[in-house]
Amino acid sequence: MSRHLIVGVDPGTTSGVSLLDLGGELVEVHSSKDMGLSRILNHIIRFGSPSLVACDVNPAPEMVSKVASNLGVRMYVPEKDLSVSEKQALTSDYELSDSHQRDSLAAALYAYGKHRNKLEKIDSLGLGDRVKHFVLQGNSISRAKKAFAPVEEVKGEKPKPERAKTPSPEERRIRSLERRVKALKGEILERDSLLDELKAELNKSKGSRRVVHVRDSNVEKRIGSLKTQIRDLKKYRALLKKISQGDVVPVGVYPHVLAGLTLIENRPDSLEGVEVAFTSKKRIVELLHDSDIPSYESGELEELGGFRYITAKRLHELSETGSSVEDIITEYRKKRK
Repeated sequence: MSRHLIVGVDPGTTSGVSLLDLGGELVEVHSSKDMGLSRILNHIIRFGSPSLVACDVNPAPEMVSKVASNLGVRMYVPEKDLSVSEKQALTSDYELSDSHQRDSLAAALYAYGKHRNKLEKIDSLGLGDRVKHFVLQGNSISRAKKAFAPVEEVKGEKPKPERAKTPSPEERRIRSLERRVKALKGEILERDSLLDELKAELNKSKGSRRVVHVRDSNVEKRIGSLKTQIRDLKKYRALLKKISQGDVVPVGVYPHVLAGLTLIENRPDSLEGVEVAFTSKKRIVELLHDSDIPSYESGELEELGGFRYITAKRLHELSETGSSVEDIITEYRKKRK
């Protein structure tokens, strides 16, 4: 289920990303090499709807500013750099793999601590995460109460605190996709601009007697790499458009479940929330069968950059024919022979 998030980001050659819910509970902590803007944004929106992006240094790194800008949310920057001892104290209760996870989690926890009183006040008023998100964008609680108050109140009755309407899973998914498309558009413009600069640099170097062939070769390679990345980003945009139109259905990778669908390749701890599963493992098929959960061959799924999905048409065909995963696996094996 989607939720509002406080995001801590520690950018670099190895980047750290940590996610808290608006109650300060850890949702996810991750670190990886070569996480560009697109990968960071994609990782974040897999887990929910961001409300605040935080860092552990002042001034904020450019990458953190870009993350907040592309997600369309406020950025929190500490008054001064958090010291190593402060970050260790903030994260001492968590098992972390490296300093990048520590720094990103410390940033998120510190930002949560600075807003904790307001968030708890909103809880005491019986208001929901939508109001918390509104306040985290820099609005006062009193303004939030007015903005989310009922239009009419019964005369003579004391108004009850009204819980903000929670968006449906479909609405949350569409909003996340809209943010993702916006981020990808910015990334494409950024890549196109850099590509033009590199082409100009290459043309300039070719017209000079001091041209260095190795340098030209490196520039050509960079241009080729950027062209590939731009093509991939355009593929992402096309896929996201199909998802928003309902032509494509996203599928989570266990333990993540998207709209009841997930890919399971290892024995699951729980099948809560799983309505349809995809797998290639016989023992998982048997487990799903015992739990009355329909399952299909994982080969039915398509993938783009680690993102799994299935066309709505194919999912409908599978559900209508009632094809079991065993039948589909047998069919696939015959085709391979």
